[in-house]
Amino acid sequence: MYKEVRSTDISKHIEFAEKFLVEGRELIDKDLVQASEKLYKAAEEVVKVLVIALNLEEARKAIEKSRWGAELLFDIVDTISIKLGEDIHRLWHNA
Repeated sequence: MYKEVRSTDISKHIEFAEKFLVEGRELIDKDLVQASEKLYKAAEEVVKVLVIALNLEEARKAIEKSRWGAELLFDIVDTISIKLGEDIHRLWHNA
């Protein structure tokens, strides 16, 4: 049995995305490696928001296992791009 996907899950990931985005922007002039890592984490959190909001099976799997591995995130991007368009692939690969 999987945990119910709730709006609090979405809110949590939006909060993390915003946090990583702010931190990444602050680091751009100081440490590009750390900045890129933070900005990538922001992109990951946005993908999580999308998959939860779209109520896709991948979200339930990840929440159930409490694990969002890289392979799952790439699979999620493939699934989301089918629903929302190929721009999702481009944006993800740019991240």
